[in-house]
Amino acid sequence: MKNLKLKELGVQEMDTNEMINVNGGDGGLLDSLLGPLLLGLVPILNSVIEALKAILK
Repeated sequence: MKNLKLKELGVQEMDTNEMINVNGGDGGLLDSLLGPLLLGLVPILNSVIEALKAILK
């Protein structure tokens, strides 16, 4: 089997820091706005689900 050299195919090696930075890393504006909102909704939704379970028993 032939040993392919990835550099000849235009593939570059990246370390993990490069991957995080190139691939967005911090999540950007949308993540910083939606993250806390969704985390705040989780306890409320859990309470609603528990209340519905109690009502439907």
